[in-house]
Amino acid sequence: MQALERDISQIEEIEAVARDLKRALEQLPGWAGTRVEEVLRLTPERAVVVIRRRDEYFVLKQFFGEKGPARATLMAEALGHAAHMQDGAYRVVPLVASYATQGIVIMARTPGLRMDRILADAVSETRLRLVGAAGHWLARYTEPTRAEGRFYATFWLRQIEDLPHRHMQGDARELSFQILDKMARMAPDLNGRAVIRARSHGDFVVRNLNVAPDGETLWGFDIDRYPLQPVARDAARFLTWRATDGVGHPAKAGLPRDEVSAMAATDLLPQEEWHDIVPFFAGETLIRRFADRMSDMDRLVPVARAWLA
Repeated sequence: MQALERDISQIEEIEAVARDLKRALEQLPGWAGTRVEEVLRLTPERAVVVIRRRDEYFVLKQFFGEKGPARATLMAEALGHAAHMQDGAYRVVPLVASYATQGIVIMARTPGLRMDRILADAVSETRLRLVGAAGHWLARYTEPTRAEGRFYATFWLRQIEDLPHRHMQGDARELSFQILDKMARMAPDLNGRAVIRARSHGDFVVRNLNVAPDGETLWGFDIDRYPLQPVARDAARFLTWRATDGVGHPAKAGLPRDEVSAMAATDLLPQEEWHDIVPFFAGETLIRRFADRMSDMDRLVPVARAWLA
């Protein structure tokens, strides 16, 4: 009965968001008469919605709360930064309009299917080709702002050192402390190292890439953030999420050996960063996921133990 009540509550929330968004669109220049076709995702922080204006479909993202306008502004800036990716094999979904005051960003609808859904059934050759293509996509996205910087592992450790205390229990807490301890031992050798830094995707995972019907063109989306950071952090996030999907044979840092090789064969990062900076950020990714996604424990624990091995 409780599950049913939760389902009904979610339906009511979705309907309320759709109604409110319909009213908001009526007030925006050029969007009167727009239909809200489907709510794809709804969280307390944001909604992702398919809308239709006459015969044309778009994806609208609305950020809620007092930070909504700032997040909408950052996302619009990130999409604008990717103006160099509107043709070729590696693209970013085009920005159509943004209304920061309402926390709204409207984008073209991305063709194709999400990469995670394709990889789930792909043969090894296709899987590795697409993972390599994801590396090429990120290399092209970061190209305009790539520059050599200095890496300070202790800075990144400070960002996550309190997470086990505040957000975790059981295996998640114990494994996170062990990962933090190992990262702290790695830090002295990494501090001051040269790394490639650039404007980042921020949430570079397979579910945020679409493979077009031609099987070759990749479309990136859900680019919410716009910080300068080591490019290795995005690569580590992508591969750690793949590891928690249970693919391949784990290598260093618990990451799938063949997919690391496929991405490392691109021009994304210098080879030395794959040996130590990427594993360091794989540990950071795991700790953040333990804090944010306790429901994923069954998938996270084996990868965390492999990272520690």
